[in-house]
Amino acid sequence: MERIAQLSGDWVTRKEAASYLGVHPMTVKTWEKKGLLDSRPLGYRTLRISAISIERMMERATQPKTVQVAGSTRTLKPRM
Repeated sequence: MERIAQLSGDWVTRKEAASYLGVHPMTVKTWEKKGLLDSRPLGYRTLRISAISIERMMERATQPKTVQVAGSTRTLKPRM
């Protein structure tokens, strides 16, 4: 993914991840707790998020989803 190169290094702050994904930092924190983003503590109140996990999140978010609605199949397009 081209935009991942804009991130500095392999690990980024929660604020940088939120800016890149276009969401609030608390949303990133929620995704961390759900295991959707890989994060590592660096010390007291300091952590970093893997740029690779951000890239995976973006790939999942940009893929169309197929759902069954009232017996018919529909494809939902991503909003990103």
